[in-house]
Formats: sequence, C-alpha cells, structure tokens
Amino acid sequence: MAMATLKGEMDFLADLPLYKTQKPYLILPKVEDGWAVDDPRLTNLKWISYRVPIHDMRGGDFNLDTAGFQQVDHESANLVFDTIASKEAYMLETEAMLRDLLKAEFVKCYDSVVTN
Repeated sequence: MAMATLKGEMDFLADLPLYKTQKPYLILPKVEDGWAVDDPRLTNLKWISYRVPIHDMRGGDFNLDTAGFQQVDHESANLVFDTIASKEAYMLETEAMLRDLLKAEFVKCYDSVVTN
C-alpha cells in the first residue's frame, strides 16, 4: 500500500547573485563574545520557503551525489534529552557519525530539534 504524498514547508538557501562570488557562510560566535546571532557580520545566508511534496522515501536509492541528501540508519546511544549534558552528548555523537560517513575533517552540529 503506497503512502499518501504530503505537502510540507521547507526552507532552501536562496539563489542569490552574491553566491556566485562569495560562498554562503555562517559564523557561530561564542556566547561571551556578546554578538547577536542575527548580526549581519556573522552570516550571508538568505533562506526561502517553499511548500513541496514529501514522498515516502523508504526503499529509494538516494545519495548525496545524485539527490543532495541521504538517508542514514543510525541507532543513537543518547535518546534522553533531560539535561544539557545529554543533548550535548547527542550532538557530539551526531558529529562523529557524520565525520565517519562523509570522511570529513570537521563537522559541527550547532543545533538539534527533538519532536514527539
């Protein structure tokens, strides 16, 4: 039985002429630096929202090279987010998993969203 296609709002990086000459960037300041997160010196990212169809992707052959995203099965050891330390442990685990998967030198998980 096929699942129904849903519509959802997703944010995408805007296609700005600026990005032809300057890479998109986001600088995350240390809290003690006292800069506001929306300080224009810290980012040139501009987002645009679209309502897009969301299809059941189970069984699909999606990878970063062809689809721009990839589904990864990973069982976390940190699924209880009752303290800041437990959330930080989850983020560190996520960074390690992505570093291994992408063969990256550096990965920074700067935010996580937990929904029920």
